[in-house]
Amino acid sequence: MSNKLHTTKMFSSLDDQVLLLKSRGLIIQDEQYAKKVLLEKNYFDLINGFETLMLVDSKAADKKYNQFYFEDFLFLYNLDKNMNVLLLKSLDRFETRLKTSMAYRFCEKHYTSPSKARCYIDISLYSNPISSSHHLSLPSDIRKNV
Repeated sequence: MSNKLHTTKMFSSLDDQVLLLKSRGLIIQDEQYAKKVLLEKNYFDLINGFETLMLVDSKAADKKYNQFYFEDFLFLYNLDKNMNVLLLKSLDRFETRLKTSMAYRFCEKHYTSPSKARCYIDISLYSNPISSSHHLSLPSDIRKNV
């Protein structure tokens, strides 16, 4: 755990943010573009989130970047956002498949006639999978991916 005290940072204009980054050795070829991006993405999400990958020495008191461009930070930021979207889409597909499979298997076992149409609200038909060996297992096509 760090012994650093929390310090409140003062507001920095876009000009100040660009000057700070340049003073740390970051190569900024188009300052207007950098200001536009910083206004859209914000400094913390764009810079602080990835700077340990770009610093000459991440433990040094003075932050210095070694031959990195502003666009390198933007590339990492966009890569992170794209990976996040892909991961969430995959989780959503998995969740949908799992819920659909569970509903199908449950009804396959308990919906034996039209009079059992409300079987899903009968709590006695459910069991705790941890304490019972008589629960529905995952279908093999989903289980292999888990």
